[in-house]
Amino acid sequence: MDYGEIRRRIVGLGNGRFLTVIYTEREEAIRLISARKSTRAERREYDNAH
Repeated sequence: MDYGEIRRRIVGLGNGRFLTVIYTEREEAIRLISARKSTRAERREYDNAH
């Protein structure tokens, strides 16, 4: 989908749990769009990158 803005996704690990965050940058602020438990595919992607 085209939201008229660049949306970024990051996957992180904290306290033994994976979290996926979608966010965008607007002017000088970072706007959180969503945060959720990472999917199995996202966890695999994270493991392969680290």
